[in-house]
Amino acid sequence: MMTEDFTKLPIGSLVSGLRPIIRCPACLRRGALERLDSGAWRCVHVEASMIHSDGMLVEPQDHCELAEFGEAELEQAQSS
Repeated sequence: MMTEDFTKLPIGSLVSGLRPIIRCPACLRRGALERLDSGAWRCVHVEASMIHSDGMLVEPQDHCELAEFGEAELEQAQSS
């Protein structure tokens, strides 16, 4: 198993080319912003990856659910 700690990455960098590193509005730590299939947002601080015979499983180990997150919150989180 491999873990990635996004709290140590600089704000504004991209993880996997898609997820920006922001200052989490819930806990003020850095994390990778991602949108779930449900449309909800979360900030992932640490995630674990495991390679299986049928692909890779990636699960957040430490994250904050962001109840309301929009353009204004994104702008503020990227400038912190």
